[in-house]
Amino acid sequence: MTPIEAVVLGVVEGLSEFLPISSTGHLILASALMKLKQTDAHKVFEVTIQSGAMLAVVYIYRKQLASRSDPQGESPSYSLNSGSKTGLQP
Repeated sequence: MTPIEAVVLGVVEGLSEFLPISSTGHLILASALMKLKQTDAHKVFEVTIQSGAMLAVVYIYRKQLASRSDPQGESPSYSLNSGSKTGLQP
């Protein structure tokens, strides 16, 4: 993968992370359009830039995440986990 291809994939990830659509799908599509081989190194690169994008989102919303708490005084992580579990129930 060339540096230009890495920049293109990084821009695709950065732009699509905040949209309510799959950023992973966009990375796969962009890779296919650029005819990049899906090597192990390429997959590690994609995981790395997706992790960076997720950390950026957490950083941007860190104050809102830290201020969330359960009405019973539970920790923010419990509040987020219980909401996630509720959203995943059929």
